[in-house]
Amino acid sequence: MAPEMEHRLIGGKGGGTLRQGLEKGSQTMKPQFVLLAAVGTLALAACQPDTPVQSATAAEPQPSRAELAQTDADGVPMLVGAVCGSCHAVTPGTLSPLPQAPTFPEIANRDGLTRETLTAYLRDAHNYPDIMDVGLTDADVALVTDYMLSLKDPDYRRPPS
Repeated sequence: MAPEMEHRLIGGKGGGTLRQGLEKGSQTMKPQFVLLAAVGTLALAACQPDTPVQSATAAEPQPSRAELAQTDADGVPMLVGAVCGSCHAVTPGTLSPLPQAPTFPEIANRDGLTRETLTAYLRDAHNYPDIMDVGLTDADVALVTDYMLSLKDPDYRRPPS
């Protein structure tokens, strides 16, 4: 910076330039800064737990495919409840957690729905929103399809909107 462009310190002793004041201040503050940095580092270290924290997913084993095929008290396969139940109502007479997601009974009782059409729909991730692309295996698709088709009811009446 050219000397004519340097600003004068305002209210400082000696009336030096800003650069001179900063250089002088940095020389006198170095020991204080080092002490502050050391105290801050020790304080942060004291806040850390003695043992490393494990994430919940690392501590809990993932269920096996056989466990996911087991049903709950309502007869819903664990896979369906875990994967589909966060958006869809998977049991008759319940509301979907995600209001725009149709219930499983609504889907199962649509005109023209067959095992083939439902299987094709579940296998092809391009048919549905990205949020539903959960990576179902062929065995998962068969399990979901079997459960959904079990909800077909000749007396089904769609609830009013």
